[in-house]
Amino acid sequence: MRARKFCGMAGCIGLGGALPAAFGNAYAQSFPAKPIRLVAAFPAGGPSDIVARAIGRRMSEILGQAVVIENRTGAGGNIGAEAVAKAPPDGHTLLLGGSFVTIAPSLYVKPPFPAGTPREIVNKLHGVIVAIVNEPETKNYLIGQGVDPVTSTPEQFAAHIRSEIPKFAQIVKAAGIKPE
Repeated sequence: MRARKFCGMAGCIGLGGALPAAFGNAYAQSFPAKPIRLVAAFPAGGPSDIVARAIGRRMSEILGQAVVIENRTGAGGNIGAEAVAKAPPDGHTLLLGGSFVTIAPSLYVKPPFPAGTPREIVNKLHGVIVAIVNEPETKNYLIGQGVDPVTSTPEQFAAHIRSEIPKFAQIVKAAGIKPE
C-alpha cells in the first residue's frame, strides 16, 4: 500500500479565489496569461513538494508558462490554503492539498479554503494535470516516491471531500481535538 494518494486536478489541487464563474470561455482560451503559482502546503522535500515539482515541471512545458512551486507551511496546511484562497480566482494560483481539507472544517470556524474559479479554467487544468499524472514517466516517478497517482473528475473529488468531512468531524469530536 502506498503512503500517499494524489488525485490529479480533481484531487488535491485547488484553485484560488472565490469569485463566481463569470469570465467565460474566452478567458479560458487565453489561460494561462502569466506564471502559475503552485502552493504546496507542507515543507520542501515532503510528499506534497515531490508531487508539486513533478506536476509543475510538466505543466510548465505543456502550458508554456513558468510554474513556480511555493512551499507555504504551517497550521496543518491552512497557511498555504489561505494564501491560495486570497489569490484572484483566475487559475494562476493553485493549491496542492491533502487530507487537511477534510479535517479543517471540523477544527476551525472558518477554514481558509478556496470554491469559485471559472469552470472553463478548472476543466483545462484538470485535463492537463490528469494527462501529466497518467504519463508513464510521471506515474512511475510518483510511484517510486511512494505516491499512489489516482485521478478523478472535479465532481468526483468534490463528492469525496464532502463524504470525508463528516467522518473526520466524528473523529475530531470524539478525540476532543482543538487547534492550538
